[in-house]
Amino acid sequence: MKNYFKKSSIKPAGTDLFAGFEIMSRIEDLAPSDAKVSAIIHRLADGTYHTRIPVLATDERFSRGKFYGEAKTNSMMSSLRAAQIEALRKLREWKANRF
Repeated sequence: MKNYFKKSSIKPAGTDLFAGFEIMSRIEDLAPSDAKVSAIIHRLADGTYHTRIPVLATDERFSRGKFYGEAKTNSMMSSLRAAQIEALRKLREWKANRF
């Protein structure tokens, strides 16, 4: 199983790890073929979770710019899901207009 959470200070465990892998796999499926997809999750001092999912492509011919999803909620998994929704929306827009 691929580790999407290398740079996170908080990492999903147990059943959340499998759900997190599924969330990230959906993003990777829509990402440019040369893209590196990761998730960065931090727990902030106020107890909320801040998630950023950058999708970085190395070849500008296939993608114009960086795609990412970002969210801040009270739960790690809801933050990850909200960031996924934003990243998927941006990737779908890119796919519809890339040529």
